[in-house]
Amino acid sequence: MLMKLVQQGDKDAYNRLVLKYMDTATLFANSFVKNYDTAQDIVQDCFVKIYINCDRYHFNYTFKTFLFHVVRNRCIDVLRVESPGKIVEFSPIFEVQDQYTPENLLLKKEMLSNIFHQLDQLPEHYKTAIYLYSVEQMSYQQIAKIMKKTVSQIKIIIYRGRQKLKKQVKGVL
Repeated sequence: MLMKLVQQGDKDAYNRLVLKYMDTATLFANSFVKNYDTAQDIVQDCFVKIYINCDRYHFNYTFKTFLFHVVRNRCIDVLRVESPGKIVEFSPIFEVQDQYTPENLLLKKEMLSNIFHQLDQLPEHYKTAIYLYSVEQMSYQQIAKIMKKTVSQIKIIIYRGRQKLKKQVKGVL
């Protein structure tokens, strides 16, 4: 079982897992997000999260089932961020959508780049908390453990950090 070896620190076993499941997981993610590059990014993020948190993996399910569960959840998160309030519909993989025009993609990329630049300007504790919560999708409890603070303090830090970030982004955009 490769995942047992990964839990024991075997990097070669991890590489074999990635090579074995990367393509099928990317196709699975693409069926949700309808953008192959985004699907690849999602799957890579998921593999990194699984590697970092490999000690949390339980052998109740096959690795593929576990991976696809993680990928599905991440795809849903990405879709929520891209179009809040929009209901996710599953349509054919090759359907062309206007939102993926080169101009829209460039604008979105520039806006995200700007937001990440503004995030870097925040004080370290705000930046860390917001990154762990928004990008790494960690719970308040996990962030509190990492930052050695209480859950209440983390909630306040994230709230205040978001407020500062909104003010900074508004001034730039």
